[in-house]
Amino acid sequence: MEAAKPWWDSASSVSEQLDLLVKDLVANLSLLQIEGRALLTSPECSEDSVAAGEGGCFMRNQEGVHDGGEWIEANLVPIGGGVLDAVLCGRDGDSRWPLLPKLCEILRRHHSLSSATSGDGIDIQLARLSALRGPTHIWPHCGPTNARLRLHFPLLVPAGRYELTVAGQTRRWESGVLTLANESLRFAHSPSLI
Repeated sequence: MEAAKPWWDSASSVSEQLDLLVKDLVANLSLLQIEGRALLTSPECSEDSVAAGEGGCFMRNQEGVHDGGEWIEANLVPIGGGVLDAVLCGRDGDSRWPLLPKLCEILRRHHSLSSATSGDGIDIQLARLSALRGPTHIWPHCGPTNARLRLHFPLLVPAGRYELTVAGQTRRWESGVLTLANESLRFAHSPSLI
């Protein structure tokens, strides 16, 4: 096994399946941005449900690793993997249109637990959209293991300079520019909108 390192320079250096997922995300950036903006203003994801701490699409981040502003998240794949969220991605046989049709289609196509991939995809242990509002700063923190990589794919980044730092190495956060980081190494990052 390769030694832990802060950044992986390409998805293809990790696996062919991850490279295919990344190419799919990048190729559909403009549609994913439209979906992200729509989700932020969707009646199903109203501010009232977030403020109450229940319901809606977004929940407040509970990790306690940020200050100022607000950090909210919409989980597409819950922690530990499994099925896609029924509200965001729809259910089989449900007439309600999913709120994130293109993103959910991409995740279904590449998720190893999906029947469509027959086990040839990626074992996605968590997939979520994060939105930061106001002057939010995320403190240095890390994940529990070297066995996972965290893929950051910013959809909407406001004007300004936003950075992600892993093990003292900093990279800019830009819309549509993917970063692959070792989640167990200490990192801190600044906000994107989603």
